[in-house]
Amino acid sequence: MAIIAQHTPEPWEAKVIDGFTEQKPYILGPHREEIAVMLDWATRPIFPLEQQANADRIVACVNGCEGINPEAVPELVAACMSFVRGLDAAVERRDPAAERLSYHHGRIGAAIAKARGTQ
Repeated sequence: MAIIAQHTPEPWEAKVIDGFTEQKPYILGPHREEIAVMLDWATRPIFPLEQQANADRIVACVNGCEGINPEAVPELVAACMSFVRGLDAAVERRDPAAERLSYHHGRIGAAIAKARGTQ
């Protein structure tokens, strides 16, 4: 029987900690327990700022997905984009319902842009 493990609960934090010979970005859990350390064992050199950026991105993704299934995010974005396209078409047809939904159109459009990095 396979054991399914749960990840460390949120919130996570990226923090630079002094090591034996240098500073490294660590990923810490809610009780400041070490979850991961960013190492430069890649096939190319990774500079300290890139290590910190990687740690920050991991933490942002984990904390941003708190309470949701991260595997559902692409489908959620696609559904939102479909809603915005449908609402755009309703506006072009001058559908009265489109005006009542315009507030949501702006919020969803901004959220999509932010998620896709186009904002």
